[in-house]
Amino acid sequence: MGRIVKWLLIAITSVLTLLIIAVVAVIALVDPNDYRDEIERAVAAQTGRELVMEGDLKLAFFPWIGLQVNKIELADAPDFGPAPFLQADHAQLALKVLPLLQGNLVLDTIMLDRPRVHLIRNEQGRSNWQTFTRPSHEPKRPPEQPPVGLEPDTQPQAQPLPSLLQAASLAGLRIRDGRVTWDDRQSGQYVVIASLNTTVEDIRLGAPITIESDWQGRIKGSLDIGGKFTGTVMADSQLQHVDARDLDLALNIAGDGIPGGKQQLRLRAQAAADLEQASYRLTDLRLDAAGVQITGQLSAQQNKDAIAATGRLQVLEFNPRKMLRQFGMILPDTRDPDVLKQASAQAELGYRGGGLTIEPLSVRLDDSVLTGRAKLRSLTEPAADFDLALDHIDVDRYRPPPHEAKQAAATPAETAAAGAAQLPIETLRHLDLNGRLRIGTLKVNGATISDADLTVYAKDGQLRVHPLTAALYGGTYRGDMQLDATGETPRIELNEQLSGIQAGPLLTDVASFQKLIGTTDFNLRATTRGAAPEDWLQALTGLAHFTFRDGAVKGINIAQAIREALARAQGKPPPAREGPLQTDFSELGGTLNLAGGVVRNTDFSAKSPLLRIQGQGVANLLKQSVDYRLTAKIVGTLKGQGGQDLEQLRGMPIPLRFTGKLSDPSLSVDLAGLFKERFEQKRQGLEEKGREKLEQKLNQQLERLFNR
Repeated sequence: MGRIVKWLLIAITSVLTLLIIAVVAVIALVDPNDYRDEIERAVAAQTGRELVMEGDLKLAFFPWIGLQVNKIELADAPDFGPAPFLQADHAQLALKVLPLLQGNLVLDTIMLDRPRVHLIRNEQGRSNWQTFTRPSHEPKRPPEQPPVGLEPDTQPQAQPLPSLLQAASLAGLRIRDGRVTWDDRQSGQYVVIASLNTTVEDIRLGAPITIESDWQGRIKGSLDIGGKFTGTVMADSQLQHVDARDLDLALNIAGDGIPGGKQQLRLRAQAAADLEQASYRLTDLRLDAAGVQITGQLSAQQNKDAIAATGRLQVLEFNPRKMLRQFGMILPDTRDPDVLKQASAQAELGYRGGGLTIEPLSVRLDDSVLTGRAKLRSLTEPAADFDLALDHIDVDRYRPPPHEAKQAAATPAETAAAGAAQLPIETLRHLDLNGRLRIGTLKVNGATISDADLTVYAKDGQLRVHPLTAALYGGTYRGDMQLDATGETPRIELNEQLSGIQAGPLLTDVASFQKLIGTTDFNLRATTRGAAPEDWLQALTGLAHFTFRDGAVKGINIAQAIREALARAQGKPPPAREGPLQTDFSELGGTLNLAGGVVRNTDFSAKSPLLRIQGQGVANLLKQSVDYRLTAKIVGTLKGQGGQDLEQLRGMPIPLRFTGKLSDPSLSVDLAGLFKERFEQKRQGLEEKGREKLEQKLNQQLERLFNR
């Protein structure tokens, strides 16, 4: 036995000695540069690209088989220009000898110094990394048919990795000062990632692999992007299940198009992928940007070419004012300084067939909450369905504060022109909406609306809000608004109905107009044209009917005005004012014809137990002026309106005139003209009677003359 062991040791020693001598001889005698041409031809045969190695090739053997090369360049496909696809100043690869003899693949760290990769997509949408070809002189074979019993859409089981690759290990990958360019000639996008440094340690299947990378980049020469990424990745031995832990991506973005000039973004998450089942998960997601934090989780499943995904996202409570400040935006000046200080949101998402479903959805802004569901039928077109409910909102809190200094009141046209924006015509023409919105309580322009319910439909440039209902100041509102943006100039059609509205509180809240009270019904059918509010008023045409019941016109006492006019006509001092400064009525109404910002009323009528008033007038909405000529008749005692009775004027048509500002017209009573007219009528009557008597006497004399 000892002799056998002795000879065996001698044999092994001899083999190792010869192997060492052979290795030394190879290193000393073999020049790898002699095989440069063969290597370049082999690469060209496999890829269809020309490989150029300008620097010397260096070979190492024991304990590593290694190759180093300087100045390498891999050409691009001819259709993508003369620039190379890949360049590198230095590349190094080595594997251990003894593990390889035992059937194990152990690689040293792969080193790449200053690699430059040029990625291009041409105008036809073809990419240069898709053009690697392996020339083949064999005739094309027909596509293989699936085995009998295997459905055409069934994916065959993945083949296991060879045991050599399952047990292989790579000490790491190090990229220093790399550069990647992305030239999308189809969209015009151009991105440069420079100063790319990446380190990957201990690459083995079934073991955690750490990754660190940082870079600087630029998009189209105007947007700078710097970033850093760290994480740990582990894949199973069959490369079917991949887990990524503690992923951390930090980005710094700067440029003219970035709010505030520069912004920071950080994304952290855990990830997992089942490549065999084509399913993917993103958990513990956390996105931080501009003081806003978004958390959630996402999952996706790929079936053939379709992807279905679900997720849940939550926007944690943040301060919108601080966010706007971080974006470098001017903070809005609001009437309530405490608004825009709290906001949050949460939603569950579903993606399938190119559409995104958001259900349920909850958004909070200050003390207002919006809930419901929505579906984006397309992520590239403005097409959506929604059913939303808003509990309450006071829009006036978010409006700019009124000017402290009193200024001359601007006309509605001037106000609209100062603050209105053009309608987004092109967006309206492509809008595809079908939705419903309910609002519990809405305050806007001083008006308080409750139980608002509206349905919105938009398609092919046609937009309609109908039905539109709401409870309003003790009454109801029903509306139908249609907008046609298919022509060169948008056309708007309105059909509005107010029933049983308390006019006093409404006009006080909306326009601070406190001179008219009563229960009102108002119907309007009108059309207008234009892309901005300043055009709408001037182009407004239509017909409206209005009725006020059991109310009063405040600030004007027509009975008192008549007494004062009568006293002046009689040369007497004006009577003392008694009672409220208002004119009561049981009914007031008429028809309004609207054209070019001017409202004409030819059938104004007001009734009370004491007065009957009729007439006509014009109100200019653009100039905010009014001119009404009315006739009042006394039909009862006026003592109920304060002051002495005017029995002597009963039944007489008393001319009244309202002129001046629409918000504060003045009243004049022309009794002098009335008396002059009455006197002239009596004089003409007396003259007529005298003429009749004279003619009668003349006829009598003629009869006596001819009868003789």
